[in-house]
Amino acid sequence: LAARLGYVLENRALLYGRFGGVATEFSTPYDHSLHSAVVEGYQRGLRFGGGLEFPLSGALSGRMEYTQTAYADYNTKVGGAATAGEDNFANDENLMRFGVVYHIDAATSDKPAPAFDYHGFYAGLQAGFGGLISQNAGPRNYGQTLDAQRAGTGATGGIFGGYGLTIGSVYLGAEAEADISNADWNVKRDANGRIYSVAKDYGFGASALAGYVFPSSTLVYGRLGFASVQFRNKYHDETGAHYVTPDKTKSGLRLGGGVVTPIDENLFLRLDYTWTRYGSYTVNYITGTDSFRNSENLFRVGIGWKF
Repeated sequence: LAARLGYVLENRALLYGRFGGVATEFSTPYDHSLHSAVVEGYQRGLRFGGGLEFPLSGALSGRMEYTQTAYADYNTKVGGAATAGEDNFANDENLMRFGVVYHIDAATSDKPAPAFDYHGFYAGLQAGFGGLISQNAGPRNYGQTLDAQRAGTGATGGIFGGYGLTIGSVYLGAEAEADISNADWNVKRDANGRIYSVAKDYGFGASALAGYVFPSSTLVYGRLGFASVQFRNKYHDETGAHYVTPDKTKSGLRLGGGVVTPIDENLFLRLDYTWTRYGSYTVNYITGTDSFRNSENLFRVGIGWKF
């Protein structure tokens, strides 16, 4: 359940923010040595975000919306000594959703939508939020092998620029981008355990875009391209004697899409979502080697200028 507050643009597109609460059921399978358990239950969380609704036809509108939810944390423990500490789980969730909205008894407007020419060069600034996810595998004590997925969230900001071509209502384009980020995750077992993390520092990308311009002058597009990112790794093994900080640069396939709506005859607003999967790498922490394969999802809001 959420409240929304927004602003209606000249082409009747609604830009809005939202804030509310949510209850979600989580299932947490947990294995330790020869012991197993599944912790289940509802957790309450605060959800915030925003989106854009844009006219499609008549009473129908399209919607692109992003939300970030922070849930209450909880502890669990399986096996081990009675005095052993519990593991703490603090869940975050970021959601990108596309929808179609039907407005009951929608009022029609006789005001024509402002024209906007997407043909030509453009550039802009963008900022947003996203998740960094890592598939982490490696040897552990007593002959065991870890295979787990780690994740964290963070903010991002950068620049973009490109060229667009319109053929009737069809849009084709090419774009380059660069960004910096503080998205990361970290694992800290205990004072005598492993402490390690992965963070995204900065990245570059290039994509091809294809889309459709609706009568409201709103452009809906998809993208296919690649990105190259520098990841910062910190690894402190359980002996406390070995600490390494290798940086790794990896490239990956980037998929996504978004919605663009005009603000005036040259200025436009863009909501963009991408998912990228990067190549794998290893970190040698002297007493062993862990492998990592990172992926990320990004939601960004951009303001651009059409030349």
